[in-house]
Amino acid sequence: IEHFNVDEPSFAMESMSYPRYRVLPEGYGVSQVAVYTDATTARLGREPDAPTARRVYASANLFPVLGVHVARGRVYGADEDRMGAGARVVVLSHAFWRRHFNEDPQIVGRSISLGSSPFTVIGIAAPAFTGLELQPTDLWAPLGAMPAPSPREPRWWETDRGNYLGA
Repeated sequence: IEHFNVDEPSFAMESMSYPRYRVLPEGYGVSQVAVYTDATTARLGREPDAPTARRVYASANLFPVLGVHVARGRVYGADEDRMGAGARVVVLSHAFWRRHFNEDPQIVGRSISLGSSPFTVIGIAAPAFTGLELQPTDLWAPLGAMPAPSPREPRWWETDRGNYLGA
């Protein structure tokens, strides 16, 4: 992080806690910061043989920071990415949309189940964007919709400096 030059665009990846992410722009004078979690697997529905998806929780500004556009619909905004009150919305990868929904244009606006949780599909990513990991991401959800890792501390994102996001 100390190597950021605010006069030149740069890209860095680092694991960090959510509280650190929140203070990074003002503390380092960085204008654009986005974070995302490592991919987790989610079932499309509750059935044991349901297909799985590689889900990433990402800050609302991930798509604009990377310059990623959608083929259909839209990406989620900051109002849908408030920690503890994140909207249950997803952006599907183009390949996942093609593979599991037969490129149905009507999927935007419909609800899909990820495990036992309903999420509304709001967009389909451009075909070229497959995420930032080696293995392609199937769908992105707001970081604010990420469940608390521990029921003991439901507001973990405010104070837990040891809870790291893959960024």
